[in-house]
Parts: sequence; C-alpha cells; structure tokens
Amino acid sequence: MAVTIVHKAEDTSAQSQGNILTVDRVMIVNGSNMAEIATSPLIPQAASRHPANSTLMLKSRDFEPVGNIGREVQARITMTYSNEGMSNRDMMGNDGSKDPWELAAQNVQVSYSTENVPLLFGYKGDGTMIQLLNSAGSRLLIEGQRIIRQISFSYCVKAGRTGEAPINDRVIINAKTEKTAGYTFKPFTAMLMPMNATFVQDVDDNGDIYRRYWQIEAVIMENASTWVRRALDVGTKALFGDKKIPQPIYQYYEWTNPDANANFEVPPSFGSISDVERAKMHFADIGGGVRSNSEDWNKRYDMVPYNEMTEPLPLNNGKIYLDAIKDPEKYPYKTINYFENKPGSWAKWNLPKGRA
Repeated sequence: MAVTIVHKAEDTSAQSQGNILTVDRVMIVNGSNMAEIATSPLIPQAASRHPANSTLMLKSRDFEPVGNIGREVQARITMTYSNEGMSNRDMMGNDGSKDPWELAAQNVQVSYSTENVPLLFGYKGDGTMIQLLNSAGSRLLIEGQRIIRQISFSYCVKAGRTGEAPINDRVIINAKTEKTAGYTFKPFTAMLMPMNATFVQDVDDNGDIYRRYWQIEAVIMENASTWVRRALDVGTKALFGDKKIPQPIYQYYEWTNPDANANFEVPPSFGSISDVERAKMHFADIGGGVRSNSEDWNKRYDMVPYNEMTEPLPLNNGKIYLDAIKDPEKYPYKTINYFENKPGSWAKWNLPKGRA
C-alpha cells in the first residue's frame, strides 16, 4: 500500500537564537506501517533543504503515529530545519531562492594539530638559519614538530547526469594559489583530502522531486611553510668516475711515506674499491720489491687499512661530497626535495570561494 499525503507540509513554528534560525515543519501522511512511511520518497530526506529557503537544512525528522484509518497508519511528521553552519553572507539579504550549489562554504571549522618531522635546519636568536650539527660537525638526528591547520567545510554541487559524485579520491597538493572557503593557500602549502559526498533530492509539498545535488564534506590540511619534504642526500654508495651504477663507499688511507709508522696521522680518504686497490698498491710499490711476486711487497700491500662504510656520507649529484665532510658548516649537506602526494589543480572540484 503506497504512502499518501493527507496534509501537506507547512511551517508551524520558528525559533531564533543569535544567528541560528530553526523552523519546525509538519505534515501528515497515511501508510501501511511506520517503516514504510519513514522510508517513503515523498518524505523530505535528511540534509535536504526547506522548499522556501535553501539556507535551511533538514536536521531531524520525528515520526509520531496519530491514529489508524482502516488498515492504514496515520502519522504526523515533524521536521526541524536549521541554518546552523550556514554562511552569514548567504543568509543576509537572501530570500532563500538560491539553489544549494550557489551558496558559499558552510559549517566551516578550523583546528590545529602537530606532526613529528626530521629537523635538518634550525635558527639562531637573530633568525639566521643554521644546520643542525654537533660540535664535531656531524649531523644531529633529531625531530621537531610542524604545526598543521585543518580547515573543514561543506558545500553543494548540482548533480550531473552520470550519477558520479564530483569528489577527489586522492590527496591533491595545490600546485598553484587556490582560494576556497574564504582562505587563500600559497602553492604547495595545502592538501585537499579525499572528500565525502551524500546524494540529496529535494521534494516539494506534493512529494515531487524538483532538484538533485551532492552535499560534499571537504577537509584541507595546511602547512604554512610548504608540503615539500626534504631528506638529506646521503648514502653508503656513490657514483665513481664515469660509471652509472653506484658502488659501495670505502674509507681508506693514502700512505705516501715508505715508513708505515709515519703514516698513522694521515687523515682518511673515501672512494671506491678501485681507489682502495690503487692506494694499497702505491704503498707496496714505494717500499720496493717486485709487485705480486715478493713477500715483502705483499706484506706492505696488506698493511694499508680500509673498511666499507656503513654510516651514510654526504653526496652531491651522486658523488661523495668531500667538501661537506671536511667543512659541513661552510658546505651544507645537499637535500632531496619531494612530495608525498602529487600536486595538481583543484579547479574541477567546484570548491566554493566564499565562507561566513
């Protein structure tokens, strides 16, 4: 048995507290049972708009049985509409005739959070940026906190013919300046998170559908400095010579004095296994003897110390960055800059520019 409207919906009361307006609207219907009535498409659905004022959204519905007509149940439906969360600009001077997708951002909320990130640089008291090094010139492995501003809001988009919700399904960093919900975001400072959408159909007092749209919930995460991530360009492998494949880095010593005991204050060098081989052969050669055919030569060859690096060294275009090893304050470590999420344009998502 189909649901029928006995008494069309009409406004019965209104309350105002500050800028928040609440309107109660009542209709009476007949149906086989309360479940059939509550799910009938003739009844305005949650989040739909008041037929006379699109700034009023349906927040709640109360179904009350008021009698039986033959085998039918008669119910009074009290619907509460409110403009809470709506833009003040939309409400002022607005007769409510605008469609929901013509309104500015609604339910705008702002909150702050922090995230832990590796710190590569810091600041002196005068604002000068410095590398974070210990007194021996080595990198300090420390973390700091980055402040993140979260801006959430809702807005509406007119439903298209395809039935697809006009929302993003991935994080999009703004590749250019974007303005939405009354905020302006510099390039690469804001992430548009995947959005949620609810399909809404507004019905008139006769239960006929007169507009369809999507109610969309959006969240933007703003990092006021940038969403560019930075990692130190370091490694235990490097490029050597014209070779394109990285090889392990070795620490070894260039001994130039035939007397091994006179070489222990020689600072270490860094290079490939070929550089190690060259240094060992050079020390063996300067001591005399026939290469690879003399016990003394082989003994001297084995005396030169070396080891494969297990701690990362600074790199520059794939090569060992010797200047940074010798003087890291003068020659800062290079960094690899990247984005965790692909930058792009927000234009296709019809984000509202204005807000309350």
